Amino acid sequence: MPTADTRPWSQVNQGLHSNYFSLSYGKINGNVIFCPGMDRFILADNFDIWTVFETAKLLTSKLPTQVYVLNKTAEQFNSGDCINWTFKDKSPLKILGSGIITARQTPLLTKIQAPDPVVREGFPLDYDNEQGRQAISKLQDYARFTLRALYAIKIADACNNVRPMSEFIDYFDPELAKVITSNPDHTFSEYGMVKTVKAILYHADTVEQALANIELAMKDACDNPLFRAKFYEILGIDIPDSVKNLQWSGKASPWAIA
Repeated sequence: MPTADTRPWSQVNQGLHSNYFSLSYGKINGNVIFCPGMDRFILADNFDIWTVFETAKLLTSKLPTQVYVLNKTAEQFNSGDCINWTFKDKSPLKILGSGIITARQTPLLTKIQAPDPVVREGFPLDYDNEQGRQAISKLQDYARFTLRALYAIKIADACNNVRPMSEFIDYFDPELAKVITSNPDHTFSEYGMVKTVKAILYHADTVEQALANIELAMKDACDNPLFRAKFYEILGIDIPDSVKNLQWSGKASPWAIA
């Protein structure tokens, strides 16, 4: 057994796990969602691969996707022009033995190792018409919105959820979870605001529909003004009037949060 200071986890900034965090090796927008049916990327993110992966899962209600971490040699693109980019060689991209173009399943995460793996081929020809361009624009807008909404709800929860009891019991004492009922947070939502917002993002067809349903959920279940404020602050829009002036119910003190 290695000594304490030579054990691999003692070097927190080194290790194979760093290969899945593109900023650690200087790759900008290295977390990408690829749509096999269109043979194009539909989203590129610079921050958190796990939130990107969760975004892809939520988008499975719309289309099949796969998630990749690009290496440093991949040419630079962003969410604005990623629809023009694809992989140069798709033959090595296998999903449990199936070719990437024909595979149909929930997303998996893959780290791209091949050098210089992407190429700009322009807008997908099958969608290069007015209707097709509108459909892809709507899809990409919803993908970007879903990513931002996930960041917003996860940050709001982390900063304000003083009673994540069911999460702790489910993860750390699953036997106890079978016999007791616990709260996912301090709101009135049966499943907690994080799961509620994720379900809305999965089922909604448009950004407008998702925003309207999130607003209703905030109004009906989340009376914590700090939670609501943080969510909409991170989302980047004003708090809707219908929830802006809701009074605190006293279910949990908002001032217990640092």
